[in-house]
Amino acid sequence: MAASVVETPSELENDSRDSIVDRHEWQRRTPLPKLQLAVIMLICFSEPIAATVIYPFINKFVRETGVINGDEKKTGYYAGMIVSFKPLFWLLVCVLLTSL
Repeated sequence: MAASVVETPSELENDSRDSIVDRHEWQRRTPLPKLQLAVIMLICFSEPIAATVIYPFINKFVRETGVINGDEKKTGYYAGMIVSFKPLFWLLVCVLLTSL
């Protein structure tokens, strides 16, 4: 037969006090890392601005590289292809990095 453990009233009182203290510590707020969050927000804000810097220059780039062979009607097509490759590469990089 297994021996049962009988707790004394003082042991029960200590357990209830410990659980109240543990519950209070669990509910206590943790401070946010404000500096780290500010840096992340700055990066998230500045990245789309940096990504749109290419738009004024992409047409000139396409014309000067000779990809269009003098046909100005193809400038928009090739500029769109170059600009659309960035999100495609982001997708591929994210898929590859998440599979590591």
